Amino acid sequence: MELFLACAAVTPSGVREALVGRPAEYAQTLQTIRVPTLVIHGEQDRVLLPATGEYTAQMVEHAKLLVYEGIGHTPFWEASDRFNADVTAFIESAT
Repeated sequence: MELFLACAAVTPSGVREALVGRPAEYAQTLQTIRVPTLVIHGEQDRVLLPATGEYTAQMVEHAKLLVYEGIGHTPFWEASDRFNADVTAFIESAT
């Protein structure tokens, strides 16, 4: 976690501020995705608010959204066992 915090500390504040709460305007790109897509988002993410994950899942046809309650911006780190199991199950179901 210290590594993630260190990386965030060197990210210019303007970049971090631009990311908070967006969804960006990339609907057209997301709507062209035609492969199985898994969106995992932490419910307590304050870098990219959960609305970003919801937006992505809505724009990608047949995307699966998993929201991890009590988890922030790094579900792969904060809930690594669950994350790995979910990704593995998704890959196995898509093949």
